[in-house]
Amino acid sequence: MSKNVLNASEMKIRNQKKILQLLVIPCSRADLARKTGLTRAAISIIVDELIKQRYT
Repeated sequence: MSKNVLNASEMKIRNQKKILQLLVIPCSRADLARKTGLTRAAISIIVDELIKQRYT
């Protein structure tokens, strides 16, 4: 039986995709945390990175 192991880079991409899918309807970072199971701090880091990527 093999396990699916994700490295940090793969996990980051997976979490970004999860957040982008949920942003079809506007919601707060706290809402994203509840819906994804990620911490609010993790959500803030990911959202800040996505914003930076978009505007740089």
